[in-house]
Amino acid sequence: MARVTWGLICTNYSIDKDKNTISLFEVIEEVRISPVPNIDDAEVVSIPWNATIVFTVERDQVDEEEMAIFRITRLAPNVDPVLGPQMEVDLGGFVRQRLLASLQKLEYSGDGSYDFVIQRNIGGPDEWEDDYRISFLVIAVDE
Repeated sequence: MARVTWGLICTNYSIDKDKNTISLFEVIEEVRISPVPNIDDAEVVSIPWNATIVFTVERDQVDEEEMAIFRITRLAPNVDPVLGPQMEVDLGGFVRQRLLASLQKLEYSGDGSYDFVIQRNIGGPDEWEDDYRISFLVIAVDE
């Protein structure tokens, strides 16, 4: 069964197609928001944010072609999980594949740990297993 081998969030990247390499810039470990958003009236405040989730999926068996389905679920303080769209990954011609998911906004719901959980489908439509977690801290600060 295919699995995620690594993942992170960055704000910029460059892919060298000749060498099949990726350079990652401004890797996100913490986000500071200023001014402090008012979330008294709304459960979530959308903040413009251009970032990319980058992760790699790899076959368990190098010599066996495989298809896999993944999705990214967002976890944040004080709100229910948000399920992302499904991504079908064809590992027929390659042992591993790099995937990119663009983020256009940060849904701020309070200070704390925000997570993107990459889940793997393990059978039926509602059968998902957590495969990899990317966490970062979000803090609102008055400056």
